[in-house]
Amino acid sequence: MPRLFRQSPLNAIWEGSGNVIALDALRALTREPQAWEALRAELGRAQGAHPLLDAAIDRLDGIRVNGVPAESEARAFVETVALSLEAVCLRDAPSAVLAGFCVTRLDPDNRAFLYGGANASLDTDRLLARALPSE
Repeated sequence: MPRLFRQSPLNAIWEGSGNVIALDALRALTREPQAWEALRAELGRAQGAHPLLDAAIDRLDGIRVNGVPAESEARAFVETVALSLEAVCLRDAPSAVLAGFCVTRLDPDNRAFLYGGANASLDTDRLLARALPSE
């Protein structure tokens, strides 16, 4: 019993850290309104690169209609921001790479965060050709 009691403060960290980070992001947007403008400008640099990225950015804009998202939407908002920024980093990658990422991470009907969980048909030949050493 004493060991369980000593570990109990850690439970709040382990079970709630994602929520804490999401709420910290909302606090940052509340305290620093320019943060959203900077983030939105970065996201805007990749608009038009893929329709699913455009849809994710539109979802973010929709969530933010009245300023800062509600606390109940914080995790979904931060997750979409993170995935969208990852896609922005791939905007200059070969189209098969960006498309593969967007289809498996940004498509609400086909999201697969576990290895092998995607239902999407990807251009695996192009993806493998890029990843494997040329002979």
